[in-house]
Order: sequence, then structure tokens, then C-alpha cells
Amino acid sequence: MKPSILIVAAILSMAASHGIALAGNLTPVKNKIGRTGFINGQGELVIRHRFVDARNFHEGRAAVYNGYGWGFIDERGRLVTPYTYSSVSDYSEGLAAVNEIGTETWGYIDNRGKIAVPAEFKYAEPFYNGLAEVVLNNSRKYIDAEGNIYDNPDDFFPEFDVYTDIRWQKDSVEWVRKGRYESSAEYSRRMESETSGHVRELKEAYRSDYLAMAREKITHVQEITFYNPDNEMFAIIDRKFGPLLVQVPKAEARVFEDEFLHNTVKEPVYSIESDTIVLAQMSYRMPDGKIYKYVSGINPGTRAGGTPPREEPPVIINLPRLAEVDSKIPVTGRNNENTFAVIIANSDYEEAEYVNFAANDGRIFREYCIKTFGIPENNIEYYPNATRNHITKAVEWMKRAGDTHKDARLIFYYAGHGASDPKSEEGYLLPVDGDGRYLSTACKLSWLYNELATIPSEYTLVLLDACYSGTARNGNDISDNGRASITVKVKDEAPKGNLIVLSAAQSNQTAWAYDEKGHGMFSYFMLECFMVERGIVHLGGLYDYIRENVRTQCFRDKKAEQVPSVSVGGGIREKWRKIRL
Repeated sequence: MKPSILIVAAILSMAASHGIALAGNLTPVKNKIGRTGFINGQGELVIRHRFVDARNFHEGRAAVYNGYGWGFIDERGRLVTPYTYSSVSDYSEGLAAVNEIGTETWGYIDNRGKIAVPAEFKYAEPFYNGLAEVVLNNSRKYIDAEGNIYDNPDDFFPEFDVYTDIRWQKDSVEWVRKGRYESSAEYSRRMESETSGHVRELKEAYRSDYLAMAREKITHVQEITFYNPDNEMFAIIDRKFGPLLVQVPKAEARVFEDEFLHNTVKEPVYSIESDTIVLAQMSYRMPDGKIYKYVSGINPGTRAGGTPPREEPPVIINLPRLAEVDSKIPVTGRNNENTFAVIIANSDYEEAEYVNFAANDGRIFREYCIKTFGIPENNIEYYPNATRNHITKAVEWMKRAGDTHKDARLIFYYAGHGASDPKSEEGYLLPVDGDGRYLSTACKLSWLYNELATIPSEYTLVLLDACYSGTARNGNDISDNGRASITVKVKDEAPKGNLIVLSAAQSNQTAWAYDEKGHGMFSYFMLECFMVERGIVHLGGLYDYIRENVRTQCFRDKKAEQVPSVSVGGGIREKWRKIRL
């Protein structure tokens, strides 16, 4: 039975898109006066002699030189990239390294000649197996096609469609090329007879090799976040795959936690879903031989070994699927030694409702600070569940950083509960040991702004994913005593000096959670902007992005209004929108 003509068409289309010359190789040749053109496999001149120099075709593009600079042509001889480069590599895996005339840095362009990776490298090699070797700040690094930077090539793990695309470009070159002495009819018959079986074999081989690569390359960095003794389950965060639930009886929980980091053997099983590697199962083998399991799609996790679970109806806990902003954090290689950040993520309150996803907000924002913005880890003070004392210490630390570093850039990020005083209409940040009924246990916004405004910084950015309306991210009253919430319009605290404050909502609105994404609504769209723009963000554009998306998504999901706000001190009011974060 012949394969579908659609399969053949897809193969030919893929071959064309990857620049495989079905009419035979095009070879550069010089004429008597030294000009270069191209001939086909039959020796016919198909691109006239009009170049000072030229190289062979790779992936449907050939580098050509006009005496001034290098550009690229397609197989019809059309100039697709102007002569603007002093040096170029051949195309490999859809990208070519280029050095623009008059510059000393290299970047990468796609096959349309558009910038794919900005020019910021002292040297750049062609791509091979999804990675290219580059020199950045006098250090050898590796980048993927999206420009993410890796210290070690083993840290890179592509999506399945990227992996198969890379393999296809290598495996199919000879197979789909029309032979020099092969007629068009012979070529078509050969493709029809071989296509179906060949594609099926390749698909099976790619899938098997991809899963084997996952087992070899993926390192599981995990930490236990909490244990629920009522349901006898550990919640574990895997840096790559997100939240996992593992059922462990209370009698065995302490031993499991004690042995987890250093003495537990992790045995993963992977699958592929929508071109993405998925952790289908994770077995935790203890020193005594007991095995506990996480199984994807089953809540709570199933367990092998030890005593059987109690015969009770399972409690379903729906942890959010890892969002793209969590899994695709751009790694840029930047170095911002003069930027300092305080990150406070308050979720587990003693006298108030739990703040959904605040812990994830702070953890992921910290990773963007390090990986995307290049802030050294020593320049970050990170407080999950900060007490009042922690907040005071964090502000003092930030003041010292500003005093000891000329033109320091400062970031203060807070995710958690706010509170308000109905009489004075003043706003507060609520520490995890604070109580909204007794505001002496909280931190005044006016105090925070005044303290930060005294720091001689280039700018101080305050990011507040909190509200003061008396409601939590899920719309419930923040108090755990059943007291009805009172909606208070908090008076505007005008910042001074070089202070810029981006707040999640207006003073009488709720700062909602984006449940599907596992973040606060404000924090999610802030992180999404960082991801989409690869960290090249100006504060005006960041605010506009957050405001528009939060307002739209909140109305769509919650049928409520949440409009982020901005307040700017007089010392920076005229230029804050143009400040690059």
C-alpha cells in the first residue's frame, strides 16, 4: 500500500524549508575574470557570476560577498540578507552567526535575515545539536536557539519538536536529495515507496533516543515544601517539573524527610506530551528498601512498599501545572553587580488566611533576578514568610547597600497580605507573625516609603503584590476568626525621592490569584513580561503590560476589577518610564 500523498508532500515541503536542493547540489564556480556564480548537478549555470566570493549552500542559503560585506542568497539567487556583515558562518539548524560591519560582537540571524539572538558575543560558533559555543565576557558559554545561556552543555534539554527538527536536518539530507542521474519520475517513485516506512522508523528512533537522553541528562533538584499530616502527603517542588505530591504515612514521615536530601535514590520515568518532556513517575527508594512514588495525574501519589494507605476516600489536591514563566526563565548571562533586591514572599500566616501562590511568586521572581537580570545571589535578601523583624532587617540591609554602592539600583518585592486602618486610612504590610486586628504588629507603608526614599540610589523600585481591602487572593476575608471584612479606601502614600511603586491593585480592590498559572495575578504578568522580553524591560512598558493584562484577565476570570497602580517620587517623575530594569 502506497503512503499518503500528504506524507510525501510534507517531506518535500520540509526538505524545501530546510534548504535541501532537490534539483541537485548548487556549487559555486568562478568565471574567467574571477566572479562567482552557481551551477547545478548537471553543470548548468543557474545563478549568474555576479559575486566577488561565495560559499556552498547550507539549509537553502549561501553566503555571498560583494566586495564590501557578506550577505545571503536563496537557491533562486535572490538576496535575502543584505551585504551588512564583515564575517558570517554558514547556516546550521536554522541560524547563522554574523558580525556586523563596524562592530566587534557576534549574534545570530534566522533564514529570513532577522535577528534571532542579539549581538553580544566576542565570538560565536555555528549551532550543533541545539547549542552553539560562544564567548561572553571572556568566558566560554553555550547558547540555545532562543539565546538562553548555559555554563555546561549538559544543562541544555530541548523540546521534542526542536530535537526532532535537529535530527531530521541531519538524517534527511541525503535521503531526500535528488540524485545527479535520477530523473524526476524516478525520484518521485522512490520517495513514494520509501517515505512511509522511513518516517515511521525515524519517529520511533527519535522518541526512544529522546527519552534516553532525558534519563541521562536531567538532574532533579528538589525540595520538600510542607507535609500535610491530615492527608499524610509531602508536597515536593522539582525545579524543572514543579509541584509533586507523595503519600507517606505519618509514622514514616520524619524518616523520609531526614533521608530525602542525601540518602534517597530517585528513579524517574519520563513521557512526552505536546512535545514536552513530562515526569510520568518518580520513585523514591529509601536506604531500608522502601519505595514511595509520585505518579503524574494521580492525587494523592501512590505508594509501593511500607504499610498500605488507609482505606479512605482520597483527598484531591489540585496543584497548578508548571506555568511557562516558571519553566522558561531566560538565562541571559548579564551581570548587574550594582543592583540589590529584597524579596519577601509571605504565605503561611499565624493569624490570617494562607496566601495562595505567594511562595511561588517570590521563588520564581528570585530566579528571574539571578538568571535573567544577572543580579548576584549575594545581592539578594530572600525571605519566605517574613516576620516584622525580618522586614525591618531587610530595609536596613537595603539602606546599607545603597550607602556603600554609588548609584545602586534597588528592588523591594513583596507578595502577601496588606492591611488597613479604617480610621486613618493608612495602609500596612502584614508580616506572617502580624495580626490585621492589631496594626502595631504590622509595617506602615508610609514608614517603608520614607525609609527607602532616604537611600541615595539611582532608583528604588517597590513591587507590591498585596491589597488593603481586607480580602485574600481567593476573595475570602483574610482573618481566620470569621470577622467580616471591611472595604477601606486607603489614602495614597506619595513616595519621595527616587522611589517608584508599582502596586497590584487600587487601594479598595482585591489583588487576586491567577489560579491556572499558580501565581498572583500581578506577579504572573510581571514575570510574563520578563520572559517575553528576555529581561530587556523599561519600567513604563512593564507597568503598561501588567496593567492591561491584569485588568483584562481579572475581569475574565473573576468578574471583578483589579487595576494596578503606579506612584513615583518627585526626584524621578520625569524619567521613570524610560528606566531599564
